[in-house]
Amino acid sequence: MAQHMLHLQPKYFELIKRGQKIYEGRLFDEKRRQIQKKDSILFINEENPTQTIHACVKDILLFPSFQEMASALPHQQLGFATETTDEISAIYHQFYTPEKEAQYGVCAIKVQIKNN
Repeated sequence: MAQHMLHLQPKYFELIKRGQKIYEGRLFDEKRRQIQKKDSILFINEENPTQTIHACVKDILLFPSFQEMASALPHQQLGFATETTDEISAIYHQFYTPEKEAQYGVCAIKVQIKNN
């Protein structure tokens, strides 16, 4: 089992910390292809790197696009309370270009916080 590090914006960090966000959507690029079920992830708050969360990877779901990921999964479990599928896709496109999305596809990493 390997350990991976992923940085999160404070809003999404807090949602994972509270157990409200259980899927972390990312580009399925070379870095994320290394993540396997039962691996651990250290989530790091981008604005306060001393704040971390240890989580276990429960599953990895693959999708051709963020649009399809948002259509298939409950929005709240992705960290979005009121956004539409189109809005969620647009938010991910702030981080990843549509070209990269088409090249790599996307993944929804299902996590469970580890009890320390």
